[in-house]
Amino acid sequence: PIPCVPWQSQTSGQYQRRVHGNPYFSGGAISMAPPLMDGAVDYPDGTVATVSQMAHDVCQFLHWCGEPEYVERKMWGLPVFTSLFIAWITVTYHKRYLFGPYLTQKIVWKKPPYMKF
Repeated sequence: PIPCVPWQSQTSGQYQRRVHGNPYFSGGAISMAPPLMDGAVDYPDGTVATVSQMAHDVCQFLHWCGEPEYVERKMWGLPVFTSLFIAWITVTYHKRYLFGPYLTQKIVWKKPPYMKF
C-alpha cells in the first residue's frame, strides 16, 4: 500500500496534509486514498485478503460483467469446431470422389482435317 504522508508541494514548497503518495500520478501525490487495503474483505473460505487478491477478484468480476456469456461460449467451442472439422473432411472427400474423373482426365485437341498447318 502507498503510505499517507505529509507531502511537500513542488510549486509552493508548503506541506499539505491528507495527501497520499502515488508514483504513477503526475506530481507524485494524490488526495484520493487507496481504494483497497489489506484485510478489508472477509472471505468465507479463509483466503487471506491481500491487496493483490482483492484486485484480482475485482478484475474477474468486471470481466464477468462485461461478458456474462463467456463461459457458455467457451463450452460450445470444442463441439462446434469438432463438427466443423468433420464436415470439412466429409466435403473434401465427396469433392474428390465426385470430381476426380473430370480433374484427372487428359484433354487432347485434335486438329480438324480442313486445317492445314
